[in-house]
Amino acid sequence: MNNDGFDLGAQRIEIKKNDIPDIINIVTSYQNGKDISDNSLVTIASKEKISEQDYILVGERYVISDIGANSQWDIFKLGEVCNTASGGTPKSTEERYYLNGTINWLKSGEVQNGFIYYTEQKITEEGLDNSSAKIFPVNTVLIAMYGATVGQVGLLKIESSTNQAICGILPNERFVPEFLYYL
Repeated sequence: MNNDGFDLGAQRIEIKKNDIPDIINIVTSYQNGKDISDNSLVTIASKEKISEQDYILVGERYVISDIGANSQWDIFKLGEVCNTASGGTPKSTEERYYLNGTINWLKSGEVQNGFIYYTEQKITEEGLDNSSAKIFPVNTVLIAMYGATVGQVGLLKIESSTNQAICGILPNERFVPEFLYYL
């Protein structure tokens, strides 16, 4: 159900959109033995499947996807074909972590630049060693995890460390980084 006939404000004012009558008709049809499987509003799940999900009644948990069913390619979850890591930020009050730095250090705002050949800031080896920052290899797919640029994606074309607001999908032989970036 997307709409129960009332807005989401504190006063719960009645609105025109109301899925309840349709749901009542669908449930009544189902109880009367009619086939409702072709209805786009319906997801049918067994009691066993619902109990496996701790009785959470969110329809998306029970939808059976046929994505890739007719594909000539094997379909995998992203975590099955790659590893991820996040970066870190050396303590900003320690000038020695930044002054004359030679290690590329990418901020989450720079991820939106797409293919990344340059970083605005550098850190020192000492800054890298004394923080959770790590160096990501060329062709790491980057995703901004939070902040103003959340969801932005980039692709490293240089080795670089990143701040903690960036998740790196590390390259390997099982996927094409450019494909994943565009996807």
